[in-house]
Amino acid sequence: MKFTSLFGTAVTTTVLSLACVLPAEAQSVSGQGSWETTLLGRDINRNAVVATDVSAVYLYDTTLGVTWLRDANANRQMTWDTATAWAANLSTGSGGNTISGWRLPTMTDTGTPGCNLSPVGTDCGYNSTTSTSEMASLFYNTLGNKAYFNTSGAEQAGFGLTNAGSFQNMQSSYYWIGTEYAPDPNRAWYFNTWDGGQDAAVKSPQIYALAVHAGDVMAPVPEPETYAMLLLGLGVVGAISRRRSRAAGTLATAAHADAHPATLDVNATSSNTSPRRRQGGFTLIELMIVVAIIGILASVALPSYQAYTIRSKATELILAATPGRIGVEEWVALNNNGFVPCDTCYVAPAHSSKYVSNVTWRGNSNIGYLTVTGAGHPELTDKFLSLVATLNNGRITWTCVSGGPGLFAKIDSKYLPSNCK
Repeated sequence: MKFTSLFGTAVTTTVLSLACVLPAEAQSVSGQGSWETTLLGRDINRNAVVATDVSAVYLYDTTLGVTWLRDANANRQMTWDTATAWAANLSTGSGGNTISGWRLPTMTDTGTPGCNLSPVGTDCGYNSTTSTSEMASLFYNTLGNKAYFNTSGAEQAGFGLTNAGSFQNMQSSYYWIGTEYAPDPNRAWYFNTWDGGQDAAVKSPQIYALAVHAGDVMAPVPEPETYAMLLLGLGVVGAISRRRSRAAGTLATAAHADAHPATLDVNATSSNTSPRRRQGGFTLIELMIVVAIIGILASVALPSYQAYTIRSKATELILAATPGRIGVEEWVALNNNGFVPCDTCYVAPAHSSKYVSNVTWRGNSNIGYLTVTGAGHPELTDKFLSLVATLNNGRITWTCVSGGPGLFAKIDSKYLPSNCK
């Protein structure tokens, strides 16, 4: 089998210029790749949401430990220099949820001149090494797509971008990689989602770019009540300290008056004419008051924060139901006779989260329960959370509740995510 190289300057420029006429964006395919469990949604306020939900703006990739911008065509086609500058200057969100520090995906360039276009285990070719290329990892592992050639070098059916997972506007075309070609700095690497090829080209063609950010952009923050109680405690301590300062100033003034009297009483005893000593620091009573206040604040703030951390763990239960939710919606779209007619159908194995045991589906013609069993924490283990689906005129409405049909081991309401209350 002879491989066709896009590496030559003239050929590369010509082929890349055809990016705009290649097949457009792909849809999501349930069960293909790991995206349903390894891509976790984050909204514009950096809260955890279902990755396929309309509010999801970012996708945290648990395999790579990076966050992708969900919109895979956020700034249209660009040259490599424009694309790298766009990503570097990109700022999403606002206020305390502003996120900067974006970049283009990277890969490891072996530094070997030329391109062997190998069908396996290479930096330049097909089925490229996923451990050294973020785009290859996303394309092959997370989304489960295939290259034009299999690892034996033979053409294979079903190649290209057949699954975009949770991404929006992902194009079946060329995407820049933020790594320059080591032997020639006038070229840079790209990944072709149309056929799964990875190669280098001159930087002038205008092709697509996908922004990525290191780590998970979701940052857990203590609840506002905790901050309010902390400020209250500091305010009380500050008030006591201010009172002590005023008292010390009064004593100093009195001591100065005693040391420099306007008239001297010759009959006064020495004990009456001795200067008063300045007092400083806190009294035992004041220290006891401060300790008591701290104890009260701790007794209220710590349980509140503990409840918040458990709620963040319970969010993983909702995310674990995503594959089943997509499956149910696909069934309804393809079958006009209601939900999957099944009782206790097994939807998914253990989720990648340690706080999920399994997911099951119970349904009839117009109502169904997608039930997740918790694990990994005493408040979640062997307790249930359900997404209730109701069907009305072909439209599905999802409602989150604690427990499930015939299941009484419910998660306490104070530990439920906000969209389940």
